[in-house]
Order: sequence, then C-alpha cells, then structure tokens
Amino acid sequence: MAAASLIAEYARVHQTRRVESAEEVIGLDMIRLSSEELASNCSSEVMTFATGGSETQENMNASRPLDTALLERGIRIRSLYLDSIINDPPTIAYALWLREMGGMVRTIPYLPARMAIYDRRTALVATEPEYSGNGAVLVQGTELLRSLCTLFEQSWSFALDLGAPRRRDQEGLTAQEREILRLLAEGNTDAMVARNLGISIRTAQRLVAELASRLGARSRFQIGMRAAEAGWLTSDNSQN
Repeated sequence: MAAASLIAEYARVHQTRRVESAEEVIGLDMIRLSSEELASNCSSEVMTFATGGSETQENMNASRPLDTALLERGIRIRSLYLDSIINDPPTIAYALWLREMGGMVRTIPYLPARMAIYDRRTALVATEPEYSGNGAVLVQGTELLRSLCTLFEQSWSFALDLGAPRRRDQEGLTAQEREILRLLAEGNTDAMVARNLGISIRTAQRLVAELASRLGARSRFQIGMRAAEAGWLTSDNSQN
C-alpha cells in the first residue's frame, strides 16, 4: 500500500508540479542543499534507503560530514543498503565507518526508492530510482509520509545486520534469490533485475541461470511457472 501510494504521489507531482504538503526539488545541488537543511534541523532520528548498490565517491564525500554532525549531536541514524554493497569495497567501507560511529546499518535485497526521513516529519524521496540526482520530492505531514515510515519499518524488520551471513529459507533460497524470482514473475528483464538489486547484468544472468537449473526450467516463463508450482513465490516461505 505504501509503495502504491508513493507511485501515485510521484505521478501527481510530475503532472501538476504542485502537491499539497509536497515540494519538488530539482537537481543534485538542490537535493544536497535540502539534505543539509533537514539534517541541521533534525532533532531525533534519520531513516534512509540507499538504493543502487554501490555509492559514488562524490555522494559519500558529501554524506560523511552530515552523518558525523548528526551522530555527534546524538541523532539516531538507521540506514538500509542493498545486499550487493558487499561487492563494492568503498561503499562497504563507508557503511562500516557509519556503524563504527554509532549508526545502525542493515542490508536487504531490494529497496523501492532512495529516500531519507527526518524525525518522521519530513521525507526527501528521489523521483527517479535509477537517477536519484535528477530530482526529489520533499513530503511533509501527509498520509504518504506515514506510509513511508511504515514502509521503512517493515523493510528494516526484514533486513539483516551489516555483515551477517545470508540465511537460506526452507526451500534453500536466499532473500536475494527470492527477490529475483519475484522480479522475474513481474516480467522484468535481466537488466532490470540487475538495476533493482544493484548488481551487474552478468551477475544477474548467472543467478537467473542457477535458479533455472534448480527448477529444471528452460525459459524465463518456465522459471516463473515452476517457482509458483513449488510455492517459491509465496510469502509463507520467507526466511524472515
């Protein structure tokens, strides 16, 4: 419900550019300026979704002083990254630094949009998941904001602490493999699977091929069909 509400809000913003209790922020410079202002006024907590897998060095350089200042003021930081950051040394190093400084860091296979929520009162949400620097929506005090907080808490409960071993469920699937099956069932290509999980296309193709082999499937359609028949697409078998 939260994701559906978020998508609907995006559509309204782009159609009218005027949404009650929401403001469009255009361009990376304005996004960073908004982040600085929100961080300076934050009094209790910041919750973030970091999509895209590996972070750019420029983004990490811009985030480090903000995160340092927040933690020194006793602000609680909870950050969710994609599982795939384990394959990017600079990003994993930043996440480890953030944890060492007192922040809480978990990882999850998939995140719907890049966002930061400040004091549960204001959210800065990227309007283009693949190009988060192009623009964002600043949301305050709406049902959408409450949904975003709920979405964060739900994702946080499913995520694992940074560096924790990847568990397999009763079907022998990791959370990432189950997410790949979900994306394939929705008709996503290997390239789209790679973008959503923050992995390379080659890695996505390898993981899809491994799942196809385990299911005895010869096509993407058969992967979805046999995964459904085996009950792998239901939430009942979730490892969490």
